Amino acid sequence: MGNSNSVITSDFIIVIVAIVMVLVILGLIINLYSELSAIKTRYKRMTEVAERTGGDIFSDSGAKNSGNVNAYEKLEKKIDRMDLLMQNSISRAAVIHFDAFEQTGQNMSWAVALLDRNNNGIVVSAISGQDFQRTYAKPIEAGRVEDGYKLGQEEEKVLRQAMGKSKS
Repeated sequence: MGNSNSVITSDFIIVIVAIVMVLVILGLIINLYSELSAIKTRYKRMTEVAERTGGDIFSDSGAKNSGNVNAYEKLEKKIDRMDLLMQNSISRAAVIHFDAFEQTGQNMSWAVALLDRNNNGIVVSAISGQDFQRTYAKPIEAGRVEDGYKLGQEEEKVLRQAMGKSKS
């Protein structure tokens, strides 16, 4: 009889576990059914609104997206214009001081190179002596001095520095 009690006990445990599993599954089914009912109710409300307005329920968000696209396109055009302006604006510069005449000894002469992204611009230099100063401006195109002008040693050095090709 002790043996039959253990069989009854193990059978009883199996039945209890099976009943609990059935109850859990039944609870899950009820939960899913209630969620499905809520979704159906929301869907009905959305379609009723669409029928009353006579249009698409997403038409308002489409108009908002269209406005965003237009704003984005305007910004993109402004950026393109700014990029064009930046290509022609001064973006590279260099300055050096030097002694044009050995007797001055104060590095009072100087040269400045001002270039855009395409290495177009100007080199300005000032030669200073004890009682005079001469200033020169020479146009630069594509990193080279235009015809009719010649760069001095310091002017070439400052031009190379501005273009990022510094050779001291």
